[in-house]
Amino acid sequence: MTYSMVIEKYQADSKYILGLKTWESVLDVLKNNLDGWVLRVMISKYSKDYRLLGEKSVTMDNFYRVVTSKSDKEAFV
Repeated sequence: MTYSMVIEKYQADSKYILGLKTWESVLDVLKNNLDGWVLRVMISKYSKDYRLLGEKSVTMDNFYRVVTSKSDKEAFV
């Protein structure tokens, strides 16, 4: 499985992060690599044959719940 992220910023181009292998690497980006101009982060989960398994939109409303989740199954609910 792989994860990809689209980081949407206020009045700026979106940043794409592709090919993340673990949920911990996704959490590392969320915890350490976001600045104050971020509006939303779209997280997509893909299978080995590149089928979309799930998506999650992360905003300030649900940021804490996603960052403190132990697995992607908790976050993608």
